Amino acid sequence: MPIPVLGDEMELQGYDIRAIEAGLDRRLILDCMLGNEFLLHHNLYSSSTSLIVRSDPIAHPSTYGIGISLEKQTIPDVSGEYACAAIAIFRQEKDRADVPTYYPDNVYRIFRGLRMGFFSLFSVPSASEITSITNDIEERMSRIEVRASYSDAYSREHSSSRSTESYYQSFEKETLSKALDNMVDVQSAGNLAYKVTYIVEQAACNEGLMDFLRSSSILLGTKKINANSIDGLMAGARNMGSMPLSYSNASLAFAVSDRIRRAPRPRMTNGNQGGDMAIGSELDGASDGRGALRMYRRAMNLGTMVSGLPGTGKTKSAMLLLEQTISAGTGIAVISPTGEWNGFAAKNSLKVIKLGRRSPGINFFKCESSNRRRFYENLSMLIACGCRAGPYTNSMEKCIVSALSKIYSSSDNPDPQEVYEGIEESIIEQHGKRGKSSVKYTKHGENIRSGLESLRQLLMNAQFAYPEGISFREIVSGGVVFDLSDLSNNTKPLVYSLLLNQVYAICDDLDLQGNNAIRLIICLEEAQLVFNKDDEQSATRDLQERIQNFRKCGVALVVICHSITDISPGIRRLCQNKLYFRQSADVAKFAANDLIFGESDYEEVIETMKTLDQRVCALSAVAIEGDERRISGSTFMRVMQYHDAQPAPDVWTKEKPSSTAIVFHGPEQYASRPYEVYYLREKVAYGNTIMPQTVIEGLLDGKKYCFAMPSEKKGGKLAFDIIAGTVNHVTAGAASDDCAASSARH
Repeated sequence: MPIPVLGDEMELQGYDIRAIEAGLDRRLILDCMLGNEFLLHHNLYSSSTSLIVRSDPIAHPSTYGIGISLEKQTIPDVSGEYACAAIAIFRQEKDRADVPTYYPDNVYRIFRGLRMGFFSLFSVPSASEITSITNDIEERMSRIEVRASYSDAYSREHSSSRSTESYYQSFEKETLSKALDNMVDVQSAGNLAYKVTYIVEQAACNEGLMDFLRSSSILLGTKKINANSIDGLMAGARNMGSMPLSYSNASLAFAVSDRIRRAPRPRMTNGNQGGDMAIGSELDGASDGRGALRMYRRAMNLGTMVSGLPGTGKTKSAMLLLEQTISAGTGIAVISPTGEWNGFAAKNSLKVIKLGRRSPGINFFKCESSNRRRFYENLSMLIACGCRAGPYTNSMEKCIVSALSKIYSSSDNPDPQEVYEGIEESIIEQHGKRGKSSVKYTKHGENIRSGLESLRQLLMNAQFAYPEGISFREIVSGGVVFDLSDLSNNTKPLVYSLLLNQVYAICDDLDLQGNNAIRLIICLEEAQLVFNKDDEQSATRDLQERIQNFRKCGVALVVICHSITDISPGIRRLCQNKLYFRQSADVAKFAANDLIFGESDYEEVIETMKTLDQRVCALSAVAIEGDERRISGSTFMRVMQYHDAQPAPDVWTKEKPSSTAIVFHGPEQYASRPYEVYYLREKVAYGNTIMPQTVIEGLLDGKKYCFAMPSEKKGGKLAFDIIAGTVNHVTAGAASDDCAASSARH
């Protein structure tokens, strides 16, 4: 529907262009501006473009579905001397090798180099103007000089030849030919045309600008005007002898700032309208809300991938989905490296467990599964991946499996200290040699031990050091958010892996009759901490196999990450529901490949993925009809706003561990001697002994430590086992010199 033709009696209205539809046809804008003279104001300081037009404030272009989102603004003030340049025909790449094809953006680029603002006036020519200019072009072409010479002979004695040579300037002929074609287009369209004039502050006008305009177009002339208002500026530029351009040619001058948001066009012809979870509305050009979009709760067990740069709204959108997926009896486990999910937990009555605090106690080695062997094999694999041992991952996994097979043969709730010591013994057996007073590791063994540093540091935390701890099965059934924000970045991948193993154990005990039910929800925030882009990584291969069974078990997996390339293509392919928010420029093409758009739209989708607004994403979701599951095309949508609750204030205070006392009985040989305290082969304290009692602070209550002092033998040590948080009595002769067992163990 075109904008009605309005006379000069209408006041000028100003509109800021807030968004344009990606891949917008600029000629369509001129169609909708039919009959209206208008001005584009390019403010290069704010990287914005505004439209100034004579129209009713209620009837501006955004109301006619042309894909431009406008916002009312005041008319800019102008005052002073301006330079106007009248344009005829724009040259294209085939005319000049140094002029790019896509002219509008180059117009904006050259003006931006001046670091000022400029105007583009689109004025409407009269019918007499169009007729006069057409006649003038035809007359010029008819005056092109042609010189011909003839020589004829009609007998065998004479030769015969005929030649014609035209002498004219080829540039003039090509220009006039293009101009005439343009005027024919104008007349064929019923004299629909615009004249284009550029207006620049005289102080900013220079020969470089004019040279650019001459190289990119036919510059009919320049003019200086004085103006004290927008009306005066338009009136002065309107009277220049610009050439009427067809809408196709004039649209080449419709340049807009490249900083303006490109809004996606609607894509899906058969959207998900019948789902039971409301998620947002399908976009209609640059505006919202062509139709409500829904997802099917039962389809959540096919895996969901949510990805987007920070601040795009991906986490809130995941919360919106999960809140509608939860129902009575549905277990839920959210693993988050940040505290973002604590408000979600407060709103939905979920428990929050902060990792890295002293309580509640957690034993990651506690097996609640009916299959111990499967539990510790998965545990071995995930520890090796979480420790990020690099090329030694497989060797580390074998050492851990060997140790755990012995430990779990007699217990399903082993002491973490016992587990670690068992792993150390396994490394010595496979990659080391025990000497009289020390252990010598191979280079492979040293690298494996180094890779276990994260696990060693973790088990020095009181929250993870004891066999007692929460029941994961019980807490997940009631709903829990694991908050890893208090942990260091080096420790988070390992803790993430250990939590996953406990959640996997719950999944492994589910039967395969959950195809149409959601029994358990697993949400992995920043999943790239464990599952990287390598399809060959053990944890990644394991998850790919699990996703295929999650549908049968009724497990809804939600994977959240910043960039889709952080996650392996194998996992992305298996997650059939996708919400892709804005992606970085180098990743947008991979996001487009994951979605279901037409091949003709591929390049446009890539550009759109780079500039999506907050809460706007590309959606690809599974629809359900009876027992049939299907995927229609992808679409761009705006996700509904989600509001979580205010989490309870954190009133946790660190508990001070008890003091550990060592009382010496016997000769004064133990007075003022240096000592070292070891835990998990790591030196955790040192100092000099004090008679008759030495006190050590900061040890884990109830845990066994090795207290060592140098002996009289060169390089030897006297080693005592002590229990932290108690009074330990040491008598003369209680420790032997060079205690091989203690040295090897500690």
